[in-house]
Amino acid sequence: MKHINIKIFSILFLCITALCSCNTKKQISRFTTDKVELGISKSNFLAKFGQPFSQTQSFTHGNELEEKLHYKEKFNLSPLYKETGFIVTTIFTFQDSKLIKQEIKEDKMFEQCDCQKQ
Repeated sequence: MKHINIKIFSILFLCITALCSCNTKKQISRFTTDKVELGISKSNFLAKFGQPFSQTQSFTHGNELEEKLHYKEKFNLSPLYKETGFIVTTIFTFQDSKLIKQEIKEDKMFEQCDCQKQ
């Protein structure tokens, strides 16, 4: 009886350990958790989210200033594989300093290279 209990405990322990090692962390963009509202002023937006990774400026056909702020976020696939994941670029378009559009431009998978081996 004691031998069977040890065997069951060992199998149960191995199963729990195996299942817990596959745990993934749910990652959410900060632009989802902090609500972004169309119409917000550029100055209020920058105060809330900080400076962008990059930005572009142009004029529309109506001669209005259009600015695009680019924000990049890195997400890991799991806590065990921190060197593998994806990068999301969120672009916010402002016309006359008012937010008119939010879009995701690209998703890129990345894997860190051990370049010393080459």
